[in-house]
Amino acid sequence: MIDTIIVKPLKYGILNDTDMLSRFKMPLKASEVFGNQSGKFAALDTGEAKLAVTASTELIGWVNTHAHTVGTGEKAELYNDIRGHFLMPSTDTDFLTSMRGKTCDIKCTAGATQYADLDASSTDVLVIYDGDAVLDIVEVGLNPLKMFATGVV
Repeated sequence: MIDTIIVKPLKYGILNDTDMLSRFKMPLKASEVFGNQSGKFAALDTGEAKLAVTASTELIGWVNTHAHTVGTGEKAELYNDIRGHFLMPSTDTDFLTSMRGKTCDIKCTAGATQYADLDASSTDVLVIYDGDAVLDIVEVGLNPLKMFATGVV
């Protein structure tokens, strides 16, 4: 799917949704910043979704929202389906076809821009499906081994 993209996108997001992917409404953590030129993978924080950061070891899904700062009591649609394919920017490391099917980390800058970190493999929260080394974009999905929070007890 990524081979049809010829310019860097203005917005990143879900590539394969045909209303078949699992999703639900989730409260968002107030003051979180979501951007269009960023990934929108989220981690769980006391019952609310927050933007996953570099050290995140578990993901809850992809937040389907516009670029903004989250207000109090806001909710958004969260995709938590392992069949989902999402387009996001990658770090400066060039994508190689040998990376397909492997896992990588998320890198989040101080400005809350989220990237697929093709250089890092310590948390391995993302599965790499495809990429473009010229445009620095990748098609990734949720690593099912890293997406479920610990038990309630």
